[in-house]
Amino acid sequence: MRIYKFTGFILLFLMCLNACSSTKPFPQFPVKWTSVDSLNQHLPSDVLVFQAIETQIPLKAWLIHLKNPSRLKVALSDDADGKESVADFGKSACIAINGGYFNMSANPAFPVGLVISAEKQLSSISSEAKRSAFCLKNGKATVLWEAEALGCQEALGAGPLLIKDGIIQPQIEAEGFSTTSIPAQHPRTAIGINTKNELFILLIDGRQSNSKGAFLWQEATIFRDLGVKLALNLDGGGSSAIVVNGTLLNKPVGGTFLREIVSALLIRCD
Repeated sequence: MRIYKFTGFILLFLMCLNACSSTKPFPQFPVKWTSVDSLNQHLPSDVLVFQAIETQIPLKAWLIHLKNPSRLKVALSDDADGKESVADFGKSACIAINGGYFNMSANPAFPVGLVISAEKQLSSISSEAKRSAFCLKNGKATVLWEAEALGCQEALGAGPLLIKDGIIQPQIEAEGFSTTSIPAQHPRTAIGINTKNELFILLIDGRQSNSKGAFLWQEATIFRDLGVKLALNLDGGGSSAIVVNGTLLNKPVGGTFLREIVSALLIRCD
């Protein structure tokens, strides 16, 4: 009799452990990607551009699949006012995407978070909260706490972390975003890394009738479905913009006006 009671206890314990340790389930957010051949034919074979148009959600998005992370560079504006458009950043690269957060009301504007370019630290870690940063070192891409990314060759602080070990777990509270508007539905820019050390840079249009934008869990779900194991949210909203070979692909908040930003991710194709 004692054996049966003990066995029942073990089964109950295992059932409870499984239930208590399970992660929060997130709804499906299906997106179908189509290769943009008109752009890809002018890019190296390890740089691919995809587009998604989902009328039911509704959503319009772009995806850069970068198989060679060493092509990626972090850039900081050297203009007198500390900011420039993504198109201006793109003059020195085949692809340019907006980067991290910044104080746009200051003159000159300055980054809110870590920026390292070509092994030179150009700004300090965020003083607002413990934040995550994209890091590239010796061709290896990862996401670390900003304080741990100081030795990276390229680094960009932003947040929150969206996915870790392939599990969706937006670090909204841990990184001090719970009292901000960041978790709400917005245009989005984010970067993800798969197990092959390949990069995915995602941009979602928002604040328009044919593309409402996305919540953090939605952009994380898109990454998860792409096989991304580690992902970081970047600056979004009116800053979200992507330029390929001088052409603006998206419609920032429904138009063609490009907000001037402080930092950008650049992909060099030479």
